Amino acid sequence: MPRGAGHPMVGPMWPVLQRELREQARQDITYWLRVIAGGVIVLLFWLAWEREANAGQAAGRGYFLGLHRCLFLGIWFVGPVLTADCLSRERREGTLGLLFLTPLRPVDVVVGKAFVQALRGLTFVLAAAPVMVVPVLLGGVGWMEAVRMTVLQFAALGLALVAGLAASSLAESWWRARLLAFGFATLAAGAFVALY
Repeated sequence: MPRGAGHPMVGPMWPVLQRELREQARQDITYWLRVIAGGVIVLLFWLAWEREANAGQAAGRGYFLGLHRCLFLGIWFVGPVLTADCLSRERREGTLGLLFLTPLRPVDVVVGKAFVQALRGLTFVLAAAPVMVVPVLLGGVGWMEAVRMTVLQFAALGLALVAGLAASSLAESWWRARLLAFGFATLAAGAFVALY
């Protein structure tokens, strides 16, 4: 394969993807992100179950909407944090210029870094998926509504990741990037909720 050609499926951004995936695999937070997401959703489901059982109400729709609201809020807290420092860290460490000495285009660098963070965000959402199916099995919620809410969660995740990426491209220090990411995420979440 000629220099700079990259992998046939992803093109010239393949070296960035490899580097970022290796780096993320070494971090403990990659594992703990899934454990925390699944644990929080299980805890919330248990609390909702206890509340509904004490109130004597039927299960199903209330759990479904409550769990999706919690996951939606979690996405808007976690998503921007995942991408808020991916470009600004490279700029702080002085390695962004080195990436541009390679045959990579700026879009290859940004998409490569964003793709890896999107995979981490996807693991956050997928860790909660088994618990999210339980209210559907309890009744009161159709499969089409569950699919629709899942698509909305993925759309929210995409917007949250873009908010963090935009902040990362504008700020250099990590705390400024995170604050800016939360600001962008708040605006995006407000627009998302208003449109929905």
